[in-house]
Amino acid sequence: MGFLSRIGVGSATVDTILETDTVEPGDRIDAHVEIEGGEDDQEVDELELAVTTEYQVPADDDYTYETAELDEMELDGFRIEAGEEWTMDVPRVDIPATTPATVSQTSVWVQTTLEIDWAADPTDRDELTVNPGPHLDALLTAIENLGLVLDFADNAQSRFGPHPFAQFFEYENYGEAPWENLDDIEFFVAPTRDHLEVQVDVERTSSGLFSSDESRAQFTVTSTDPTEVQSTVRSVIDSNLD
Repeated sequence: MGFLSRIGVGSATVDTILETDTVEPGDRIDAHVEIEGGEDDQEVDELELAVTTEYQVPADDDYTYETAELDEMELDGFRIEAGEEWTMDVPRVDIPATTPATVSQTSVWVQTTLEIDWAADPTDRDELTVNPGPHLDALLTAIENLGLVLDFADNAQSRFGPHPFAQFFEYENYGEAPWENLDDIEFFVAPTRDHLEVQVDVERTSSGLFSSDESRAQFTVTSTDPTEVQSTVRSVIDSNLD
């Protein structure tokens, strides 16, 4: 292998073609991988496809991002000759039930990597649009129906849920919601196949002009009916504003 191939110049390239880029948690999608050899023959140790996201990690007074693999698939290695072109069918790509929805700043993608010893690993990134699963969709609809306005959503480092992060949705009260003393509210979610665990941080406006205080609660969403979920959300907020 030449020096330039070792640093990634003139190396093999990889391109994953997904049957669809719009999914829901729990879906399985067909895919194939197109590989083109570089200027030299190369031994690929393995091919990896990973459903990936990123999450906020505190750093000084700001935050940075780290990546997390939600699901990965490793395929056996092979030899790709210089200039060779071929297509590899791969097993269906699983979109885990715990995959966050791509709302606001949240991003999810399929990362494809050719593992090559002593060389820069060729990669491909295919962005996904992940729609909310039925329980999360019911929750978001219920919150919107209560008059709260989504301000921001992303993943953040957290011990809540199965991953090193949890997706959060931050809402503002611009006067349409039925709580005069509610400033803003954050919902952290941990989805599973049959329900949704929710942690809610309620920020209440105090009597002082610039003062506020916070409280925290948890509840479980087992229904996919927004009206039923709305009743639960309202009860939780009411109890934290008393």
